[in-house]
Amino acid sequence: MKVLIDEAQAERDAFHSCYGFFGGCNCHSMPPCGFCTHPGNPTNQEEDESCWREEPLQAGRIYLSNFGWFGEFSRIGGTGMAIFHPPGEPDMQSSWAADLDKIEREATPEEAKAYKEECNYVDKE
Repeated sequence: MKVLIDEAQAERDAFHSCYGFFGGCNCHSMPPCGFCTHPGNPTNQEEDESCWREEPLQAGRIYLSNFGWFGEFSRIGGTGMAIFHPPGEPDMQSSWAADLDKIEREATPEEAKAYKEECNYVDKE
């Protein structure tokens, strides 16, 4: 899974702090605008490999796909795709697969807790 390096994440946080999450391009009146040239602009970072590092997925952790689904990572399947399932349900009936480049990030502790509650999962701790 590709994750932003710390410096690139700080630039993205600064970008979102300045411009929000929903746009702000002013190239129509003053090209190129600060929105489009900002180093933390996600579009710019997607094109810059130096912003990223590879991080392996870890079994048992909850991840968010870029199509909005949470899932507990199980393993890499025979096709090279990541296999996910609802927490505590690693059977094949409830599993689904996603390309590794479609995994956005690991869920925050709050997101993981909410997802587990949504799935009626109780930790065995």
